[in-house]
Amino acid sequence: MAALLAFGKNTLNTHSIFMNKMSRSAFAVYILHPFVPVVLLLLLKDGSVDPAIKFLIVAPLGVIASFLPSYVALKIQGVNQAV
Repeated sequence: MAALLAFGKNTLNTHSIFMNKMSRSAFAVYILHPFVPVVLLLLLKDGSVDPAIKFLIVAPLGVIASFLPSYVALKIQGVNQAV
């Protein structure tokens, strides 16, 4: 874990337009993210898929699906000023 933290600090800690938008959306993601995995898991509950496979499907989709509505919510002027 320490090596991953050092790797992230040294290589992924860069400034770009994409990373600035992601960091601006981080608090909104913190608020909205509990709903996204629940919805995704409810969509996959009827399938007879191994839970590890469900995790591999839900985890990346959950990250993307958490940041997209947060980014859109920040486009609303009142929300943008509050967050």
